[in-house]
Formats: sequence, structure tokens, C-alpha cells
Amino acid sequence: MKKSLKISSLALLILITASCSNENDLIQEEIIAPSNLNNIVAESDTQNNLSTTSTTFLAESNAISELRMNQVLTLNYSGYSNFKLVMQNDSNLVLYYGNLAIWQSNTARAVGQYDPVFVIQNDRNAVIYGNAYYGSLWASGIIGSHVTTPYFKLQLIKEKDFFSGTSTYIKGVIGGDAQDLYQLFYIKL
Repeated sequence: MKKSLKISSLALLILITASCSNENDLIQEEIIAPSNLNNIVAESDTQNNLSTTSTTFLAESNAISELRMNQVLTLNYSGYSNFKLVMQNDSNLVLYYGNLAIWQSNTARAVGQYDPVFVIQNDRNAVIYGNAYYGSLWASGIIGSHVTTPYFKLQLIKEKDFFSGTSTYIKGVIGGDAQDLYQLFYIKL
């Protein structure tokens, strides 16, 4: 009896896994480099998909449309160090978790040479501008339809997966017209 019960449990697990084997059935997230951004808006047929993951939003920062030199976008949540997105005076946009840099735009230049600003444009492209003389230093490469109120914000989320357990992530979200559209980064903590 025990052997047949074990086989039946194994058969059930194989059946569940096989039903999710289509790559469109499961949504998998990963750390995304600025040069390889993916659209996070996914269309799904919830009646036919089996998900083993539940997502909980723990905290969200204010939404901004720009971040000027030495300005900081902060996200605080109990039990975690502060998250700070800083437009540094060396033109590098850096995300800190406490004092640890966990993501950056890699646009560091000589201090004083630029007056950098991180901007979310109406075409949804995130751009770091130096000044009028130097133009753009970096761009996310996201270009979409026009939005009237583009924004950027940080989100702290927890994902609980039946197979791999619980993980916490920080992500940078680009949106417009009150709709989250793309992610600039998605980092497992």
C-alpha cells in the first residue's frame, strides 16, 4: 500500500510539472541588465495556468519622474536596511541596500564635469543626462507608447514558491499613467 501511495504522489507531481512545462505557463523573473530589459506586463489566461508562486508587495517608495544630482529615492521597511537610489555627483545612478551598492548604471565620470539627472521620459525611456553640452550618458532603451505621467519607483516584494521556498526582491519599476509597465532591475536579496 505504501509503495503504491508513493508512486501515486510521484505521478501527481509529474502531472503537475508536465502541465506547467509550456514556457508561457510559468512567469520567471531574473536580474535584468539595462541593456536587456524585459517588459513586465504579461498577458495570461488565469483559467488555464497553474502557478506555484504567490507574490506579496511588502513596501513601495514614492513615484518620481526625475532624480537630480545628490537627490535620493528611499524605501524603508521594517526588518530590512534602507534602500536608497542615489543620483551621485559623479553621474552614477546607484541603488544601495544599507551601505552596500547592489546595482548601478556604470556612468561614473569626473565630479564637477556634469550636472546629472535621472529622468523618466514620456516615451517610457529612463535616461541619465549630463548637461546641455554632454547630452545623455545612459538610457534604458525602453521606448513605448506615449504616457502623460511617467514615473519610477522602488518595490520590495516577497515571492513564495511551492518548490523553491520564499525569496525577497527589490525592483525598480518604470510606469506611466498609473500603470506599472517595465522593470529596470529585479534583484534577489
